[in-house]
Amino acid sequence: MTTDPRATYDPESDAIGIYFRPDGAKPGDSAEVAPGLTLDYDAHNRVVGVEILGVRDLLATGRTPPPDGSHLAPYAGRPDELRAALEAYVVAFNGEHAPFLRDVEDAEEVAVATAMLRHAVTKKRPLGWWQIMAALGHPSPSA
Repeated sequence: MTTDPRATYDPESDAIGIYFRPDGAKPGDSAEVAPGLTLDYDAHNRVVGVEILGVRDLLATGRTPPPDGSHLAPYAGRPDELRAALEAYVVAFNGEHAPFLRDVEDAEEVAVATAMLRHAVTKKRPLGWWQIMAALGHPSPSA
């Protein structure tokens, strides 16, 4: 069982910490995985926290969710399966590389789009912005 996530902000270091340590987990190592991004691990090498430095600068770049609260707002109303795949994709790629999706409504198109999103997350390779639409037979708008 995991304890409720806890978030902290330290104005002196301009850092946010998000911690979601499983009950009974013993602290382990930390590793900076990207400039300003540190992952905290427990003794079993599970990620139990994330620390982000330079929060003010990140907010100024626009690389955070928009004011409406989600990068997924344009996808509201999509079938649950596709929406869940989109959510996983957005999390995996930090809100970047969001593929274009419009009029993906019938069951076959939803299945194809969902499979492509899940595959991209599994392989850790973002999709091209028009890749799903091309797979569904839509010509590129630049063609």
